[in-house]
Amino acid sequence: MSIRTFYDYSRKLGFINKPKVKRPKKIGITADRPKQILHMDVTVYKFADNTKAYIYLIQDNYSRFILNWKVSRSCNSATALANLREACEKYNLLDEHSMDIIVDGGSENKGLLSQFVNGHAPFQGSSNISGEQKFESFIFGEKDWIRI
Repeated sequence: MSIRTFYDYSRKLGFINKPKVKRPKKIGITADRPKQILHMDVTVYKFADNTKAYIYLIQDNYSRFILNWKVSRSCNSATALANLREACEKYNLLDEHSMDIIVDGGSENKGLLSQFVNGHAPFQGSSNISGEQKFESFIFGEKDWIRI
């Protein structure tokens, strides 16, 4: 049987695949410079003995560099706030012109962290940051978009 006969029978029996439709690539959120957009999230790691560790990460959108991380046995806002404070002090993040932080709607991003972002909790430990500094918070789908 020739190749042409094979393809004729394949077409008649319905074995020929339909041409694949190329879908346009989705373009995500991208930064133009380092420290312009940061992502904060918590990952749960479960050990063999069923105990959990919560890994808090802060990542730069432009370079994908992990600015700071913490590991805790509990998922709470205090650890997320401490992680953000360490990253701000370590890399002088609040000295930049403008910066956005993207977080999800998890419980670790409510409470102390949201109070700090809304200017109710003073940022202690750094002389160039005052507790009166205001932050703007925007809802972005299921994520919170926080502009500093």
